Amino acid sequence: MNAKDVALPPKHLSARELRRLSAAERDAILSAAAHHAENEYRTNRQLTQFEAFGDNDLHGESSNTQAR
Repeated sequence: MNAKDVALPPKHLSARELRRLSAAERDAILSAAAHHAENEYRTNRQLTQFEAFGDNDLHGESSNTQAR
């Protein structure tokens, strides 16, 4: 089954409702949700255009790498 072929559930499912589904059903819902979100992540630069670390956040800046 292809993620494109699976529809998202018609309503929001609670954690309890999701646990009642089979693993295959949960995987199908997750795959469909990822497929539906893919275009948003590809086209909305606000979701991906950021720096995870600043210029000075890496390169031995932690306290346990400082010379003593």
